[in-house]
Amino acid sequence: MLTKIYLTVLGVVIFSFLAIQIGSTGALGKVGTCYLFELSKEQEEAYRAWIGIEYKDSYLKIRAFCFNNTLKDEVLRYKLEAKKSGKSGTAKTSQSGPVCIPSQEKKCLSQLTLGISPKDCYQIKLEVYKNGKLVAEDSVFYPPYFH
Repeated sequence: MLTKIYLTVLGVVIFSFLAIQIGSTGALGKVGTCYLFELSKEQEEAYRAWIGIEYKDSYLKIRAFCFNNTLKDEVLRYKLEAKKSGKSGTAKTSQSGPVCIPSQEKKCLSQLTLGISPKDCYQIKLEVYKNGKLVAEDSVFYPPYFH
């Protein structure tokens, strides 16, 4: 339930941000960043995954992150997928692979860039696995109802 609330809030933030960025340079200028990774104590788990998005000059720079909240170094596997649809058609890209994350550290797992137009829709999904079991995930949808 809280994940859906975070996603809804993130969607509103991204929608507002892109509306300002695409419509004009606005008060924020041409660069902005949105990172979602602050969790309350009740939500803390062994691993946390989140997607960072930076919009600049009609491109989305997408970064996938994971925090290892355990007391030992871990080898995990991640999968990052991005889908975009708009006037020019549909595009899908994905990246995956193993990653070693030291204890109590965050790591950028992957990054990719999407060219976007003002009316494009996109969805980004990040999944992190340990021994084949899903241990953390995050997703971003724009507009928020696009999924």
